Amino acid sequence: MDQSTELLGAFPVPDTGGEYALIPLVDENDNPVKLAFDGVTTIRLTAPESENNLDLNYLSFLLVVDVLESVTLINPVLSANGFEFSFATMASRQYIVEFNETLENGNWTEIETINGDGSLLSFTDPDTPANQRFYRVRIE
Repeated sequence: MDQSTELLGAFPVPDTGGEYALIPLVDENDNPVKLAFDGVTTIRLTAPESENNLDLNYLSFLLVVDVLESVTLINPVLSANGFEFSFATMASRQYIVEFNETLENGNWTEIETINGDGSLLSFTDPDTPANQRFYRVRIE
C-alpha cells in the first residue's frame, strides 16, 4: 500500500500562562481545518522538538468529531446596563451578534462581531428597547 503525507495545518501554540486552552488546527490562512475520514485516511500529529520551548508534559491532542455549530446564550438578563448574555467560543472563530424587532421578517441587524478565543465571552446591548427585541449569534 502506498502512503503519502500531506500537511493539513498547524497548531500555533500561544503562551497561555499555564492554563489549558483549546487550540484548533488551522490552515495557512488561519481557517479551521475540517477533516473527513473515509476509513483509509490516517492522521498523524507531531509536536516540535523540546528546544522550541514547548513543555511536552502538558501537550494533548484531541480529535473533535461533529463540532456543534450552534451557540447557547448563557445567563441572559435585562439589567440597568441593557440586555446581557454570555456564550462559549472557539478560538479562531467569529461570532456575529444580531437582533430583529420581530420574527415575522428576516431582516436581522448586526450589532457586533466578536472574535472567539476559546473562553466564555459576554455581550451587552445597551440600546434595548422597552417592548421587545430578538437576538441570535451566528458563527463564521
